[in-house]
Amino acid sequence: MFIKSLPLLLSSVLFSSSLVDYGTRGDTYEIQDRSFISLIKERGNDINKSKLHSMTKEATTEMTIVHMSIPRCQKNNTREYTPSVVVPNDIILPLSGDILKKKGTYNVLGELKTPFAQYAFFVNTNDYLQLEMAKQYAASDKNNQIVFLVTDGDVKKLYGRDKEVYKATKELIDIFNIKCSPSVVVQSDEHFIIKEYELKYRN
Repeated sequence: MFIKSLPLLLSSVLFSSSLVDYGTRGDTYEIQDRSFISLIKERGNDINKSKLHSMTKEATTEMTIVHMSIPRCQKNNTREYTPSVVVPNDIILPLSGDILKKKGTYNVLGELKTPFAQYAFFVNTNDYLQLEMAKQYAASDKNNQIVFLVTDGDVKKLYGRDKEVYKATKELIDIFNIKCSPSVVVQSDEHFIIKEYELKYRN
């Protein structure tokens, strides 16, 4: 019986105690919890804002910079290149057993259903003459037929001209067989025509 009535007894004692003023003992201090906002502001003040800005700027810049180390063209040259792929063994469909592709060497462009209709302009934007040449090509490209691929330098130097500008990759360098810059590539039938330009300052 006592166990069952214990909660009632405790509540009555607490209630009666709350009605009695026992006064104040010792020193008093104001207690105030810090708000979540004040904690955020405190942490924010601890951040080195200049360092954060510098790190963000460096990361953003690094995203647009390329380092392929493609050499400068030393002469004007036009050459053909036929990209190919080697299939070492017959490719057999697992269910039917039919041969999808026999082993051998295949012309990549011959296998494509849609030809590469644009011009691929490989350029080093760190080179003043190459950059100026790219800008002139961009200005004269009224039908947006040129895709600019930056081999070295900052791709942002060609932004703002409503053109397709990308970072060149090792895969693209290999696919288009780029040996120097600036080079302009266009597809002709089942091979690429690659034009390499030697740029010089006028005397």
